[in-house]
Amino acid sequence: AITLKAADGEKAYDGTPLTANAVELIGGTLAEGDFIADYTVEGSRTYVGRTDNVITDVVIRNAAGEDVTRNYSIETVVGVLKITR
Repeated sequence: AITLKAADGEKAYDGTPLTANAVELIGGTLAEGDFIADYTVEGSRTYVGRTDNVITDVVIRNAAGEDVTRNYSIETVVGVLKITR
């Protein structure tokens, strides 16, 4: 089992969208040679307030490039995007 957290982000309002397209492994470990090959994080905020940043897809591959995602129980933690005044 592993736990991945979507990135947090914060900035002052400037009229442009805030996104944080990153994940962090915060629990468990990947098997030797395995790595997070791809992921999708969905979240965007333009105006003052808070929005969830959510991991919607993860692909884990081994050193040979094979998809081994099914070998893991993956829990995700929501990140927070925050625009301040």
